[in-house]
Amino acid sequence: MTDYHNIEEAVLWGDFRNGDKDAYEFMYRKFAPVLYNYGYKITLNRALTQDCIQDLFMTLLTNKAKLGATTSIKFYLYKSLRRDLMRAIKSDHRFVNQSDQDDSVFNVVFSYESELIEEQMSAERSASLNRALENLPPRQKEVIFLRFYENLSFEEIAEVMSIEQSSVYKIIYKAIDNLHGKLLVEYSMVLIQLHFLSKI
Repeated sequence: MTDYHNIEEAVLWGDFRNGDKDAYEFMYRKFAPVLYNYGYKITLNRALTQDCIQDLFMTLLTNKAKLGATTSIKFYLYKSLRRDLMRAIKSDHRFVNQSDQDDSVFNVVFSYESELIEEQMSAERSASLNRALENLPPRQKEVIFLRFYENLSFEEIAEVMSIEQSSVYKIIYKAIDNLHGKLLVEYSMVLIQLHFLSKI
């Protein structure tokens, strides 16, 4: 059995396309959990997310000989899963409130856990940033998640979300602008709290 842990994704993908069962199993074990984490944020529906992931991997297996090359399996799978989820959402009456928009729910809890938070101000700022991120609109949250947590490029995000790359820039700009406005208020409250704590 080939050890794929230290092999480039392009090689892993190539072996899978050539019919290597070990490559397929490794790919499933590695990417199914992160796909579920991403997909559930979009649907908030465990069964639907799991079904779409299973269908995706079955489709990959069935059509492996027809697939093109890729250097980022995660990007390829994210793009495919999001497309399948949005299609499922729009065809399922339980998601009628979401079917008219491509904005989904995208429920994510951001976490900026620092290893060396020694000052209360640092801890307060971290908590403030988390609150501000969680209050962003769904699409802005998704772009922030894909860019800064999943390290996808602007071009990849545009493809995953089926939007223009210029739209990705605009969404991130709006997200940063929203964060700036929210954090100004948050930091003011933090300063007031710390001022009173220092007097005790």
